[in-house]
Amino acid sequence: MGLREGPRTGVFIALLMTLALGSAGAWGHKGHKGEHPLALAAARGDLAAVKSMLASKADVNEDAGNGLTPLIAASQNGKVEMVEALLDAGANVNARTRDGDTALIAAAQNGYDKAVQVLLQAKANINARANNGDTALIVASRKGDRQTVQALVEAKADVNARRADGATALSEASESGHPATAELLKKAGAR
Repeated sequence: MGLREGPRTGVFIALLMTLALGSAGAWGHKGHKGEHPLALAAARGDLAAVKSMLASKADVNEDAGNGLTPLIAASQNGKVEMVEALLDAGANVNARTRDGDTALIAAAQNGYDKAVQVLLQAKANINARANNGDTALIVASRKGDRQTVQALVEAKADVNARRADGATALSEASESGHPATAELLKKAGAR
């Protein structure tokens, strides 16, 4: 399962992890049966639990499966305060899932412009590409998310980046029925 499944993917992952963990009473580096309570707490936005786990030396960059880190889990769920806390704790802002998605791509995919802003301030690679060639700007344009597109354009995202199939942010916005987003991209020099 990749992050491109839709805006509820992160919530679905958190739900599955909650069911698998039950009520994890002890915060170790891994919960029962190899689950990862840090990523679960990050996805939920449970700041107290995350701070407790980090204080007990939990790995802030631990892979919870398929490359999902606590930062990516928090980003794909729009948990801005959590994103900030994880970055402060040394989370790798450019970590990737097995699909090549980064926290920035995950936040942009799900329309969390405030998380996008925080990640950009933390020097996330604005033009990072997922394995399919998507960038944060391409996924935000596909969704027609003008606030996120504007933030990425202002931060100097490559407005003409192309996937291997030739798709660009402009073509994604146009083909997905988002003329206002397409116009914003054209004004920024997209062709």
